[in-house]
Amino acid sequence: MFPRYVFFMNKKVTIWNICIITAICIGCGLFSSCSGPSTPGEAQASITYENSPYGYFNITLDYRNGASRRAMGRKYGEILTQQYPTYEGVYANYIEGKADYALYMERIADIRPNIPQDYMDEILGVAESFGGGETDEIDGVLSVNELLYYSIGTSVARTTQCNAFAVFGSRSPTGDTILSRTIDWSGYTDPAVFTIYLPGGKTVMNIGTLLCFSGVTMFSSDEPFAAILDSKVSEDYPDISGEDYRDYTFDLRYAMENYSTITQVAAFLSDENKKYTFNHNIFLADSNQALVLENNIFDNFRAVRSASSALNDGVSWGITNALGCVNSFILDGNRDTHTANLLNTVRWDTMKTQLNAAGSTVDYEEMRTISKYHNDPANDFLYWELSQQLLVFDYASSRLEVYFRNNREFTTDPDFTTVDVPF
Repeated sequence: MFPRYVFFMNKKVTIWNICIITAICIGCGLFSSCSGPSTPGEAQASITYENSPYGYFNITLDYRNGASRRAMGRKYGEILTQQYPTYEGVYANYIEGKADYALYMERIADIRPNIPQDYMDEILGVAESFGGGETDEIDGVLSVNELLYYSIGTSVARTTQCNAFAVFGSRSPTGDTILSRTIDWSGYTDPAVFTIYLPGGKTVMNIGTLLCFSGVTMFSSDEPFAAILDSKVSEDYPDISGEDYRDYTFDLRYAMENYSTITQVAAFLSDENKKYTFNHNIFLADSNQALVLENNIFDNFRAVRSASSALNDGVSWGITNALGCVNSFILDGNRDTHTANLLNTVRWDTMKTQLNAAGSTVDYEEMRTISKYHNDPANDFLYWELSQQLLVFDYASSRLEVYFRNNREFTTDPDFTTVDVPF
């Protein structure tokens, strides 16, 4: 029903077997993933697998030693191919087997010149360990553009449903924000948590996938949280040839690395001079509040929604010190992509009902319970068969728990894993 960009639905057995074998090997100490002592300017990177066999790749990129982006990408690629030598072929065969392969490569080539140079340098460094170079062809090895597909798939193909919500102020027991975020991308595999230590002391985290270097679900030691959510308006894909179209997920990573407040992040991403191929929401939070950036590119309506914002006719919220988001635009004056979409209205109504049922304050455990709420798979749910990742985060304690589905069968009682937040 929905296009995927990093999801190995057609190769689920192959990639999953590799994941389990790799995870077991790491758990038994058969692979060494950490760089040794370094000299100034040498890249420091590591990859370990946590909570085998249904966990996540724990990845560290440490720039505090003065390493260049290209050197870091090269180091990451070396570790990746040493520890997981079969992965390149699996990822290459997946993208090269898609019916729209040539179209996706054309779109990536058009967007690529506008990716921030730091991140292109990382990608180029990683690609040095793969066999495809700059040649896009059906050859079983990853080219630069094929590797980019796993970072900018949201700009060349469609994603699916997600949701996010937060409580803060008097609705939070501590006064600090508690938030939840769900990814509903069918077949989502190889989840990864990147911790990136930047020069100057700032640290960012990105919860995505093994080959994804753009922003998906991000935290910053400066406080901002940001997560992407698709918001389809049923327009045709634009003609981007010869135009300065960008990828919003790499721009999100840039904003999270270079700005210190959610208003600054929103301002950077809502710049009307930045052309993006798809409409989207960015769910933003800090310790005091939550916001949603509604980026309606086709109508050039880009604005921030808060808990007190006026909404379109037929849409209501009515919960103080709380904010929710599904895959729709609801801000007053924006195009209504909400009321005619049953998946959006069901999840929105469920979110409101469950938050109200929790009472005047909603604690961490209640937020986790709401995030996995699944009563009626047609009419009363937030978590459902397509859900692949759920997380809950508490700003007061830096407590982060994530459910990584890893292609397991759907369960109504997802098991959450504690993920360390180093700030």
